[in-house]
Amino acid sequence: MPLRMLVAETGNMRWFRQLSLWTSIGAWIVLVLGGLARTTGLALGCRTWPLCDGRLTLSVAAGGWLDLWHRLGAGLLVLAVLLLLRIALTNRGHLHRLAPRLLMITAGIVAVQALIGSLLGAAPVSLLTWTHASLATLSLGLLTANTLLAWSRTRNRGAILARIVQTQEEYGGFSAWLTLATVAAFILVLTGAAVTHSLAASACPAFPNCGLSSAPASLQIIQMLHRSSVLATLLVFLWLSWRYTGILGRESRSARRWNRAMLTLFAGQIGLGAANALLPLPAWINAAHLGLAAAVWAGFVVLFTLYQEGLGAEIIPGSDARTAGSRRNNLGSVIFAYFWLAKPYITVLLLVITLAAILVATAGRPPWGLTLWALLGGALSASSANTINAYLEREKDKIMPRTQRRPLASARIAPINGLIYGLTLGILSVVVFVVYVNILSAVISTFALLYYVVIYTLWLKPRTPYNIVIGGAAGAFPPMIGWTAVTGQIDLLAVILFAVVFCWTPPHTWALTLLAQRDYTMVNIPMWPVVHGEANTRQQIVAYTWPMLIVTLLPAVTRLLGPVYLIAALALGGIFIYLALRLRQTGTKASALSLYKYSTLYLALLFAAMVVDRVV
Repeated sequence: MPLRMLVAETGNMRWFRQLSLWTSIGAWIVLVLGGLARTTGLALGCRTWPLCDGRLTLSVAAGGWLDLWHRLGAGLLVLAVLLLLRIALTNRGHLHRLAPRLLMITAGIVAVQALIGSLLGAAPVSLLTWTHASLATLSLGLLTANTLLAWSRTRNRGAILARIVQTQEEYGGFSAWLTLATVAAFILVLTGAAVTHSLAASACPAFPNCGLSSAPASLQIIQMLHRSSVLATLLVFLWLSWRYTGILGRESRSARRWNRAMLTLFAGQIGLGAANALLPLPAWINAAHLGLAAAVWAGFVVLFTLYQEGLGAEIIPGSDARTAGSRRNNLGSVIFAYFWLAKPYITVLLLVITLAAILVATAGRPPWGLTLWALLGGALSASSANTINAYLEREKDKIMPRTQRRPLASARIAPINGLIYGLTLGILSVVVFVVYVNILSAVISTFALLYYVVIYTLWLKPRTPYNIVIGGAAGAFPPMIGWTAVTGQIDLLAVILFAVVFCWTPPHTWALTLLAQRDYTMVNIPMWPVVHGEANTRQQIVAYTWPMLIVTLLPAVTRLLGPVYLIAALALGGIFIYLALRLRQTGTKASALSLYKYSTLYLALLFAAMVVDRVV
């Protein structure tokens, strides 16, 4: 029978729904089997991939049977995801419109999981094992969301949850706490996987505190971070349940039962974790603990997905048309809005210069595992700063035409949700740097975040035209963060890289302010063109470009970099000063736009030249 006929065009989606459900259950089983194989040491039973020592047999004596079952389950999971994707792509009209997108992302994640699994072999502990478990957790969440969307075609439980809220205050509160609980549950599973795959399970012999332990401090930190995430998730969930259980009970008995079931799972998870720390229990208890945590995570995904779909199913009573329309956020638009809230177009450039600094510090031979963690921590920190900045300036963004379509300004995301999202990203950044990079990089990254939010956004930007001159230091820290991530110290070249970005920021930003001067005037932000006029701003761009060019030559003058970089710096700087002089002469918007675009490219090429100089 052709696949197209497996899903009846009359609307009978039974086969697809059943397969989605069983695939989600299978993903949970595979996740638990993988955790059990690692915690019991039976993952060592198979030293080759995909077969077990070249055989498709259950070698119980060698302990390879569990790992082999895990591999077989993972293989079936891959096939099931591909089959679901095929059905979704060939039957778009009969499925939820997000189904193909979710399944495409899931297929990519599962493929990466399989690749990492093939690389693990018999290695009991490594960064790859944690990444493998984290991707498995993410794919479980995506498959759970897909299952809910498939079943919502005939059972729109989302409309029930949409009726939970009747006022703007209740909407913002429930949405914020549910979002926070879902994110916290995901962090809980990630930190739990870090405990398992870093052998930190026995690092703290007491509960809930760590107690006296002879384990390395790093393992104790990982264990206590996990326990802290459990406590935070529990407190958020208890508040969510206590505050909204009455409304849930009035609207839906099934929603109330679901809430009780999740509380039971959560209590069981905490009980197993405490027992494992206090008692000499067998290793498979850790796998049960992981299974309950994954179930709690999936449960929050269920609530979050249903609620977001419910907001798209009906308009909340008691709101005007614009507010109601802004709440019709389905899951896809919500994810997209959160993605753009973090301003990824800014983060990308910061990551480029961070990576360049890492490559320069290691002469093109960095430890790639550490590098990826440093980039992830940097991305989280930058995204956090951008998000909190958007929260603080949301009222001004509503006025300026250039920024009116931003997620918070256009009410696609509730302000409290945006703030929680930004703070969560910042906390995750600190965790990543402390656990997987080093304390020095964590301190610099956190200082840069606070500098941008407090010193620049809250203090300098609304008060002085020198805001970008002084505040530009916030964007100059990424190269230093990358350098310290792989060296553990601040060297002269790291300071020079900081100075390069610091001196580059004013002419780059002032070119943009010339294009957006009217917007800044509307909200009384004292950017340089607003206070001193366009002509003076063009003069300042040229004046600040010269010291920038001098600073870019310092690596060659100090012989920290060689002739390749010197030639590139002179050539790139020559183009920069030419465009700055042309802008001063012509004073046109086109010249300002040309300088702004080139200045972005200039910084990336300058750091690329540093890398080439070190490598060759």
